Amino acid sequence: MIITKNYRLREWSGGIMLVEPDSYGNCPDCGSRELKYRDYCYRICKEIDADAKSYFIISVKCEYCGRLHRILSDFMRAYGQYSSKAVRDVVAGEVSNDDVIEYPCQITMNRWKNKSNE
Repeated sequence: MIITKNYRLREWSGGIMLVEPDSYGNCPDCGSRELKYRDYCYRICKEIDADAKSYFIISVKCEYCGRLHRILSDFMRAYGQYSSKAVRDVVAGEVSNDDVIEYPCQITMNRWKNKSNE
């Protein structure tokens, strides 16, 4: 995963947003700048007690080492469906189980808090 702060959100079909990075950056595995566009994939991102939003994120392939990487915007988390802000708010204690109506569950929020203490 490559996380970027420099991106544009462009509306795609059906209200799905495309995350367009300004540049692909370097390969996190070998450091090469030879990253080429490969395709895009579907991703959802949830906020606390809000509807999930849908995104397409770009996948790139390193021409040097052959590894595939997905480029996420800075509000997304690698391998997670909740936004970075949602996790930060829970860990900081700004959101508790009493504030949450639907998701995330208490077990998930406890896991985020425990990981932040490690």
